[in-house]
Amino acid sequence: MGKFIKYKTDDATYYLAPLNDTLYTMLDQQSVMIRDDSSWQIFQIEQSIERQGGKPLQLGQFYFILKLICKQDTSRVRDTWKSAFLFPFLLTGTWQQQGLLYLFYILNYRSSIEMRLRRLMSFDHDKREHHIIHQPFAHELPQEAIHNLCAFMYGYVEGYLSSTSKTWFEPFYRCVGSNLILFGYQDDEFFEWHFDDPDEYEVALQKLQQRHEYDVSGNPA
Repeated sequence: MGKFIKYKTDDATYYLAPLNDTLYTMLDQQSVMIRDDSSWQIFQIEQSIERQGGKPLQLGQFYFILKLICKQDTSRVRDTWKSAFLFPFLLTGTWQQQGLLYLFYILNYRSSIEMRLRRLMSFDHDKREHHIIHQPFAHELPQEAIHNLCAFMYGYVEGYLSSTSKTWFEPFYRCVGSNLILFGYQDDEFFEWHFDDPDEYEVALQKLQQRHEYDVSGNPA
């Protein structure tokens, strides 16, 4: 697994450690879902970048950099029809001296990047709460702190990409079948293609499959 990421503010210190699927699955079973509005927040970040004349990160850039950071490929514990990648982290640290123990994961959901949280609970908690959405636990990680963490991670990925030598870049592609999206890296540049016609999507997918010798999910053949 990759190294942990540290994020420090005036009132908080966070540590994010990449998880493999075994640990992720085990911890996920002991967690509850926190209400998520990260897609809207990330949309706001991207709008701000565009207003300043920049370009928001593509799906392929997120995938590529997270794979480097985590030193492993995407989790297989995801909705593969709507999500081409998901990278889970264990989030620990303190907020205003209150200890934290969460799952934090970055994924694409359809055409958007999302950053989600699940709070780890005791082993004897009611398992029926697993899919119940909870409001943020304001005494330990309020909504504003979650927004700041998401903004930090977006900037972290952005900075990591800009400082990564192109010698690390390798051709790849991945697909989001639900939204007819193909993205990846080839011919020395990232690409992200959105299709309206399923037939055109299938033709492009087959060409990528032949070129990269990958299967239709974007995994090595």
